[in-house]
Amino acid sequence: MRYNITVLNHRLLPEDLKAYFVVYTWIVQISNAFLFLFTLYIVLKWSKDAVGTYKWYILWSIVNILFFLMIMASYEIEIFPAENCSVARGIIDYFQLSDYGGYFSAVSYSFYEMHIIITFCRFAFRYAQSTQQIRLLKLMSHRLFFTALLVLNVFLVIVSIIEIGDSAKHGKEFQLEYPSNNPAMKSYFTSHTVLVVKLSDYVGYFSAVSYSLYDMHIVITFCRFAFRYAQSTRQLRLLKLMSHRLFFAALFVLNVFISTVSIIEIGNSAESGKEFQLDYPTTNPAMKSYFKSHTVFVVKYQHLGSLFRFILYPLSLLFGLWCTWRCYRYPKDNFSQRTRQMYRLLIVGLLIEQSAEFYWFIVPFLSIGFFFDVEDQVAAYYILYRTFYLYPTFVMVFTLVFYRRYREGVKKVYSVFWKVNSPAVPTSNNGVSVTKIS
Repeated sequence: MRYNITVLNHRLLPEDLKAYFVVYTWIVQISNAFLFLFTLYIVLKWSKDAVGTYKWYILWSIVNILFFLMIMASYEIEIFPAENCSVARGIIDYFQLSDYGGYFSAVSYSFYEMHIIITFCRFAFRYAQSTQQIRLLKLMSHRLFFTALLVLNVFLVIVSIIEIGDSAKHGKEFQLEYPSNNPAMKSYFTSHTVLVVKLSDYVGYFSAVSYSLYDMHIVITFCRFAFRYAQSTRQLRLLKLMSHRLFFAALFVLNVFISTVSIIEIGNSAESGKEFQLDYPTTNPAMKSYFKSHTVFVVKYQHLGSLFRFILYPLSLLFGLWCTWRCYRYPKDNFSQRTRQMYRLLIVGLLIEQSAEFYWFIVPFLSIGFFFDVEDQVAAYYILYRTFYLYPTFVMVFTLVFYRRYREGVKKVYSVFWKVNSPAVPTSNNGVSVTKIS
């Protein structure tokens, strides 16, 4: 016996209702895929030199959050907080990939980690732009900077694989040890792939979520704020750095690193899940049968994942607020009133994205733990995670509507498709849009 398993009579959602959620998931993911292609077309075609380097931070952020949730949706994650495990269905069950379920979780989690890093970059870029931090702008626009981000991405993937790779292995152990005094739950666990996360008490089931891809999203969010800060305060060095190709290459390397680490950490999770299925007690036959009929992931403590979730993500919230405050405090005389208002609007838009993410993910996730009984949390988390899939839709629609140049691009496409007249993008005397930075 390796697991201190709590046997509960979970109130699971009916299979018929889950089938409707599967249809809903397919509709949302296919719609998001087409919306992403449309957003990609609009951003690349209507950015040109006006938006400059920042368009790559926008697209990278969207890619991270989209693929993080799309990969998670592919295996229909179901969280069991009392058992510190998650059940994987979807393509893992359909193609009999229980041994590789942990790798799906690892890759997904690495995108989450990169999302956090890009969040830092976005705020830093806007800060440098709004406060005339020329060096920072040059740095974040340099190729080496993007190269470093790519290296970081690779690093995060590797770490995620290392930390979560054995979650399926632990899941098999969980299935083996699950008591038989609840036959229904034991049957449920043993009939699916189970991913079990081995964590310290304070981390709990939160780290059982396969958030691999979200890490890089956080990185990109940092970059977006930094870019807006440098732009709004004329931090020219920072703007140049964050606009350089090497900076983007570095971000890519970081992305690969995150993914690699995630795969290493999660790679063996399916094997552990099989052991979990075998050891699951027979006191609850239904739950034992459920675990046995699905893939179970068991994941050990994730050092990199905990760093992103409990340190870097809260720091990204503070960093975004700090960049916004500095942009508003920057001397008014350094920009024209129109330019100053535009920079403030842009960094506020970035802050709106971050606030929406916080209230879309964090607040409802924590609320379930506080306001729902343990027996009802499985069903509540199942529904909540399906609402997460709509967040990329919000981000892409917000991007197309909030940025004036992209909004005009959408109007142009609409006018061509429906053959109606659409107002042109306003330009100055030299033909350059007056809102070219946005």
